[in-house]
Amino acid sequence: MIEQYLNQILTMDVLADSICIIDAKGIIRYFKTYDNMAVPFFPKDIIGKHFLNVFTNINPSESTVLRALNGESFYNAKGEYIDACGNPSETFESVYPIVLDRAVIGVAIISRRITSEGRSITLSPVTMDDHAEDFSDIISVSTSMEYLKRQIKDVSNSNINVMIYGETGTGKELVARAIHRLSRRADKPFYSQNCAAIPEQLLESLFFGTTKGIYTGATERTGILVQADGGTLFLDEVNSLSISIQSKLLKAIEEKKFRPLGSKTEVNADFRMISATNENPFQCVRDQKLRSDFFFRLSTIILEIPPLRKRKEDIPALIRYFIDRYNENGDFHIEDISDEAMEILMEYDWPGNVRELKNVLAGSMVFSHDSIIRKENLPGYLLDESAASGIAGFSAANYDASYISPRFPAGPAAASEDFTESLWLNGTMEQIEAEAIRRHLAAGESHAEIARKLGISRQTVIAKMKKYRL
Repeated sequence: MIEQYLNQILTMDVLADSICIIDAKGIIRYFKTYDNMAVPFFPKDIIGKHFLNVFTNINPSESTVLRALNGESFYNAKGEYIDACGNPSETFESVYPIVLDRAVIGVAIISRRITSEGRSITLSPVTMDDHAEDFSDIISVSTSMEYLKRQIKDVSNSNINVMIYGETGTGKELVARAIHRLSRRADKPFYSQNCAAIPEQLLESLFFGTTKGIYTGATERTGILVQADGGTLFLDEVNSLSISIQSKLLKAIEEKKFRPLGSKTEVNADFRMISATNENPFQCVRDQKLRSDFFFRLSTIILEIPPLRKRKEDIPALIRYFIDRYNENGDFHIEDISDEAMEILMEYDWPGNVRELKNVLAGSMVFSHDSIIRKENLPGYLLDESAASGIAGFSAANYDASYISPRFPAGPAAASEDFTESLWLNGTMEQIEAEAIRRHLAAGESHAEIARKLGISRQTVIAKMKKYRL
């Protein structure tokens, strides 16, 4: 069953309080809750049942799930439940159709609880480790990364806005943290937010805060621009922000003052802005994903992080670092990696960069039955890549297929009337989404075209491409 692949955690939305996956027949195939106060159900009680028999408050004629199953675009709606304490609980729900080969094969429901304190999202500052060496998280020996570290030192003590450009998984937040730790603001808060992970309708209240009475149940809520006063605000994937939000942020960044939603009074906030994008920022301006004035305000200095494929000399040091780190957590006792495994890791081009390497090592350590990471412990896709590239001594028959995560089924059978039982038994929601987006990308379609065909927003397409390292 799909539950056995929970090591490939469904991370469709970092703000989710619960995730529910429903197949084309309306049967609940997966459910995970992170907050029982949000959706008061347990997986064992609802998996395998029809969603209308579980969510009895749904009117079939108004069901966003049924509309999504009919191929309509995703919906945002309010849900109401009785929480674990017997009190009414409201949730903000996003309903997404899951499309494969133009066929809707299911629906995903992402729920977030609307708290009694107010209908907005708030963040806590990122806790900074007390590192003696401020670059201890940035592991490198390459000339290009050592040059980047010198740049970080040079820019850290100014208040100049910095934009970080790097592919998915290169460590943009690590660079932002290093700048903050080396700056005069190091004893002040550091706030980090991925702009693609927040629904657009909540972004404005997240940034600027709200005033009591602006909507029913709303209270005074401080936005993160004020919470970051005196410190550093790091916004990742700023290219996913709508043009409207960009224009409002531009004014706040320029003037260091703004009005919370519903307020007639301006507030001041002295924060340093560090932004990041996983796409070429100049191309983003040309494609009108970034306002030119917004871009030039953020990018007084642009720091570029080289992808891992262009600094492969860093791979052995990164491997040693991650092995030691996982061993320190007490989960593993790995001493080394075999020459054959190292050769495969050195030959691979790492489209997911350092993050992908980190995840590969974590998985390989799980499957190692002694103190050495061996070739057969590596994921199947790396072994396939190695076989295709003809690395000496490699044979596909030399590894145990039971170690490999199930492959996503391809071909016409993947859209059968039975909702392709093999699809759900042998693949995760992530694999389904990734395969659908990958096929559209292979056809040379733009982000906007993919969004239109899959019935999701362009920002969502970009966020999922980053998550799935496409």
